[in-house]
Amino acid sequence: MNPDTFNKLSKRLLDKAAHVRNVKKEEYMATTDRLSNFRKAAELDSCTVPMAVKGMMVKHTVSIFDMVNDEFRNPDPIIQPCSLDLYEEKICDHINYLLLLYGAVWEARQ
Repeated sequence: MNPDTFNKLSKRLLDKAAHVRNVKKEEYMATTDRLSNFRKAAELDSCTVPMAVKGMMVKHTVSIFDMVNDEFRNPDPIIQPCSLDLYEEKICDHINYLLLLYGAVWEARQ
């Protein structure tokens, strides 16, 4: 893949991830605190906020691994590969969880 194509794909996904973050904040953020749900999860699970983010991010990681493994490890002709739109959705979700994780780690070190 040439650098120009890669940069265009990267920008598209990063823009889409930012859009999803803005839409989801209305759904998941009861206050002005972007980590409020993770604080609640951390309290329920008696763990730190970064650990709560990591725990919720695992679902997205596993989903992406399954998609890649199903299509590229030992492809089964019966199983249809996931659409590029689904890859975009899952990867954008994962980007957002990585950003939330960084925010939680950064905050924990302050």
